[in-house]
Amino acid sequence: MQVVSYGICRPQDLFEKLKRDAAKLTAQPNPDDVFNFLITAASLYEWMKKFFKDVPLIDEIAVAVEKRNWESFPQTTTPWLADIACVPNVHLVERHHIINALQICWVTAGASKHFIWNGDVKDVQPEPIVDDWYQYFFSSVEPDLYVDYDDEAYGLSQIRSIILQFYEKLFCLIEKEAGGADAQPDN
Repeated sequence: MQVVSYGICRPQDLFEKLKRDAAKLTAQPNPDDVFNFLITAASLYEWMKKFFKDVPLIDEIAVAVEKRNWESFPQTTTPWLADIACVPNVHLVERHHIINALQICWVTAGASKHFIWNGDVKDVQPEPIVDDWYQYFFSSVEPDLYVDYDDEAYGLSQIRSIILQFYEKLFCLIEKEAGGADAQPDN
């Protein structure tokens, strides 16, 4: 199988695109910008699994994300969210929010592709989502686009910050430990 290339051929290239997409998101984002960011974030996750499948950390992350189990998510990722102001509930472990943000991107990408919601995303709306006491205390009320995922309300700006911080640290670690800059996918 030949590697598809049109200028974006490595996960690092796709991460640069993700950062450009993220920079376009505003409090009242254009639907195209939301679509591009979430689809790129979901695709980057898939690319990481393919390109770096021999990196044990990637396997651990993939298993935890697929099972939606933050407790099995590598503990080494906990300090990766240096700016925890982006999480709805600072009392929960950062790994919980990383898994949720990755899942939101993945579920939204699937819904965009298949035109139906499938998974734990219950609502997407331009107003803060406050359906219960938990959300009352742990939901942002800043202008944003909100996603109700597994009964937690995440603003798009929160998702963006979690995802960017996560991938930034992941790439630093992979490049340092595995020489990831030159890695190529297996056919």
